[in-house]
Amino acid sequence: MNAKTLGLAAALLASTFVVVQPVQAQSVRDRIVAMIKDGATAAGAKDVTVNNVTGDDSRFTIGETTATTETDGRTTTFTAGPTTYVGAKIAPDGGYTINQIDATDVNIEEEESSFSIDAVKVTNYLGQALDKARANNFMGDRFDRLEMTGISLEEASGPNITAQSLVMTTGGDIGGLPSKGSLEVKAIVLPVDESNDQQKALADLGYKELNIDLSAFGSFDEKSKRLSLDNLLIGGQSVGKFSLSLAFGNVTADALQQLRAAQDDNAKQLEVMQAFTLDGLTIRLENDSIVDRMLDNQAKQQGVARADLVKGLSEGLGPMLAAINNPATSQKVQAAVDAFLKAPKSLSVSIKPANPVPFAQLVAVAGVAPQTLPDLLGFDIVANR
Repeated sequence: MNAKTLGLAAALLASTFVVVQPVQAQSVRDRIVAMIKDGATAAGAKDVTVNNVTGDDSRFTIGETTATTETDGRTTTFTAGPTTYVGAKIAPDGGYTINQIDATDVNIEEEESSFSIDAVKVTNYLGQALDKARANNFMGDRFDRLEMTGISLEEASGPNITAQSLVMTTGGDIGGLPSKGSLEVKAIVLPVDESNDQQKALADLGYKELNIDLSAFGSFDEKSKRLSLDNLLIGGQSVGKFSLSLAFGNVTADALQQLRAAQDDNAKQLEVMQAFTLDGLTIRLENDSIVDRMLDNQAKQQGVARADLVKGLSEGLGPMLAAINNPATSQKVQAAVDAFLKAPKSLSVSIKPANPVPFAQLVAVAGVAPQTLPDLLGFDIVANR
């Protein structure tokens, strides 16, 4: 199941939350239902059907919803079990709002993959009017909070990946886009099959399965023109933790709209980003045995002691660092890597420029004087702190 298909399936999920044939054309429920059905059809949904609709404007339930869509020659089938909608209203701009949506047994299936969710809860859903949805390429519907539990992804060529829960929140509004958002996924379980060529490397490290948590928070401040990923954290027991934070400056709401409009045009996106500045970046790895497993396994494969392997890796780093042509940076990197390989606890890399660096300047300097980039960016690296 590729990213494009998942994206369209996710849009279809939102679009078909309340798909039902109108019975009383004047009721709020049926007006909203008709709008959303039109939106789902315009977005590519086919064969939309619903069964066992009960309730009134304030609260109604659809017993079952099904729909199909075609993307890149692949057929995707969407189904949802009993789904309840509370507080549905027509919005002044022609769209609609729903205070809460509770869906169960949601499934998205393709020929070689399937994605299922036991339960979905959406809070303060805001759907666009059809003309706006079409203008935004059927993106831009909003919600305050999305919760999923009992998540499973099955691929014909891979293992069954599960997750206990996913929670996504959004807030603020900048030209129809949220100005802040968060994501938290708990207990992602990836079974490791040593017979699978793509997973053999993990099996060689002694893993039977990986149990991972993921979280992220980002925001955009229109006044300061700052766009930031405040913290991306991926970690698991007997693996370690990887964290990333970064910030861009001179970002305007108009630039974000241009990036959104050019989502399929990489050249245009790069053009828009030339005016952005890099304000800072931090990457940190905290080891919880994965680095030890890798070193031990590599030493075993080479038939040498781990200490000898580490010595060889450290010595081999020197010639590569020499190519940087920045002795101070080379010495800093060598010292940090040596310390980390000998006692792998943590490794942190940071970029903290004295002044924000425009992307256009980064590209220019990389082309004519790459050895000066570490100093321009305020590069640093430390181990075991």
